[in-house]
Amino acid sequence: MTTNSPKKNPTLQVISKHHLTYTLITRLKYPFVTMTSPAPHVLICMSNNGQDPVETAVPWSIFREKNITVTFATANGEVAKADERLTDRAGLLRKTMGGSEADLDKYEAMTKDHSFLTPKSWESPDFDILQYDGLLLPGGHDKPIKAYLESESLHKLVAKYFPHTSHTTGNKREEKVVAAICHGVLVLANSKNNGKSVIHDAKTTCLTGTLENMAYQATRLFMGDYYLTYGVDGKNTEQQVKEVLDKPEEQYVPGSVMTGSYVFPFLAPCCFLCTFF
Repeated sequence: MTTNSPKKNPTLQVISKHHLTYTLITRLKYPFVTMTSPAPHVLICMSNNGQDPVETAVPWSIFREKNITVTFATANGEVAKADERLTDRAGLLRKTMGGSEADLDKYEAMTKDHSFLTPKSWESPDFDILQYDGLLLPGGHDKPIKAYLESESLHKLVAKYFPHTSHTTGNKREEKVVAAICHGVLVLANSKNNGKSVIHDAKTTCLTGTLENMAYQATRLFMGDYYLTYGVDGKNTEQQVKEVLDKPEEQYVPGSVMTGSYVFPFLAPCCFLCTFF
């Protein structure tokens, strides 16, 4: 679908990790479902390795509190493994630029949950993405995350799912909801219908180039290009997202720097720049 100007209805800019998930819950019409209505069902897609633990665990924990059903999926149905640097409670990186102790508690609880331990395979021939009311695409920056960001099989599914959001249909009564966090927006950018990204005419945000470079410069002497997912010579997340937009100067929203449970809140908030459709 092509438009002359970007639509105004699809995007909500999230300024805190809890606001992130409550917004998604609201878009899923919770708590306006009746006692006899089925609970909304959210699919969380994850990389087999290298996912940011907080970007997955915090939304999961709030979904569970609100009795929203959650299903996980990886490419081959194997249990996902998070970026170990960000789950090491004693590690300097986790303490300075990762989640809080409470966030890690949520992650550890999630890893013991039956739904997490029995993920679906999105590459399975009988996998039906349209059965889910919401789709959450968390991010991560360690190099293994690229397999998830670049998965052609996932792109095809997202391209099938996205037309059922209000951005495309304009129908808020029957809409499905998509949320992408940080690098997760690249999954949307890489998912195409008729040769164009599904977000080509949408307003969106993502991990900004400024924040990505700040994290790299702050750690490169002892971690190399760890914070540059596509390396020193590669394009950053912001550049890749802008390339697929019809009018990036109008459609791209840099996002707000939030405060949170981080020692360096000017760096870590990039993990919660999120787009809703």
